[in-house]
Amino acid sequence: MTDTICVLPWVHTEFTTDGTSNPCCLYRAEPMGDLKSENFLDVWNGENYTNLRKEFLAGGKPKGCSQCWEGEEAGYQSKRLQDNKRFAKQFDEITETRNFIATDTPKYLDLKFGTLCNLKCRTCGSINSSNWQTDEKKLYGRILNKKDPLWIVKNPTVWDELFEIMPLVEQMDFTGGEPFMIAEHFDLLRRVVESGHAHHVSLHYNTNGTIRPSQEIFDLWEQFKSCEIMFSLDGIYEKFEYMRHPAKWDEVWNNYNHFKSIDWMHVQVCHTVSIYNVYYLEEFIEKFGRENIYLNLLHFPRAYCVRNMPDKVKERVAQRLINIPDMEDIISFMNQEPHYDKLDLGFLSVTEKLDEIRSENFSECFSEFYRILVDGGINEEPWVVREYFRPVSQ
Repeated sequence: MTDTICVLPWVHTEFTTDGTSNPCCLYRAEPMGDLKSENFLDVWNGENYTNLRKEFLAGGKPKGCSQCWEGEEAGYQSKRLQDNKRFAKQFDEITETRNFIATDTPKYLDLKFGTLCNLKCRTCGSINSSNWQTDEKKLYGRILNKKDPLWIVKNPTVWDELFEIMPLVEQMDFTGGEPFMIAEHFDLLRRVVESGHAHHVSLHYNTNGTIRPSQEIFDLWEQFKSCEIMFSLDGIYEKFEYMRHPAKWDEVWNNYNHFKSIDWMHVQVCHTVSIYNVYYLEEFIEKFGRENIYLNLLHFPRAYCVRNMPDKVKERVAQRLINIPDMEDIISFMNQEPHYDKLDLGFLSVTEKLDEIRSENFSECFSEFYRILVDGGINEEPWVVREYFRPVSQ
């Protein structure tokens, strides 16, 4: 029974923005453990990770992995399938030995040390950006995530726990929040270099592109096996500034080109595909080149998910995407049945209310697609919406 196995619980862990541990960034269930009160290796070898591995080995499909199951049902390569290929050697060992105990400490780390961020992007929220809290209070009448924006600062022993497993680590991913704002993690990198382990560790960052670190940091990165910088960009020009408030396109574009000019550094773009930008994929690809773009299909919040567009809108979008190479997965996912959460508020309802708060205008910035959405019946979404909002605080 290997059809449903995912290799990640044996080789990979995520430190979440609130200081818990999960097998990967898409996992949506009770966490494996709390790093603020438990030693990481105790979590890694503990009951929750063990039970998850057992469930996979028994042919189960854990509920927390729903995003991968949904993607595979739609016919595209899920993160599970991609990572099983990426870690083919470890996958083969797991399927052969059927061992639910991880024989080593994790080789691949996805590290989020808090929600500290200087942006409040449209498809984000306070769970990943501390800067979202003020707008959330105005939008919903409350802050959805009041947790400490930098959990790592109050739990400094975690740095030592990470350093302890560094001899077997092959890759560290730093996301956030905005990782360039968390200066403490650079101290960990300095320790790794000083200990002689940097030569076997690759670095990967997801950044919003608004910050350019000092030359000392670039020199530090160069000591590692490799360094990849992924710019999270959801549009270009005025659409970028609308999506990534309050970032400025010219500043981020200059930073992107600076990073691209460094010959030993690998630079890519992560483009999160949502209702906001799916219609404009062609212009984005023309700007950056398809080979430089990783397309990330948004699942949550569901109000922004492309599968929840009206059928008439999906038809118009598909007509536009069909002539772009490698769009089959996106079209297939988009054409799945809508999937709503009971707390979803509706795309236009949220968008227009946030426009009011930020003095922005979706109908002007995305004028062509706005008309398609309205003509296609976006106002007829099956959500109970406007009554949910409380008055905007002055």
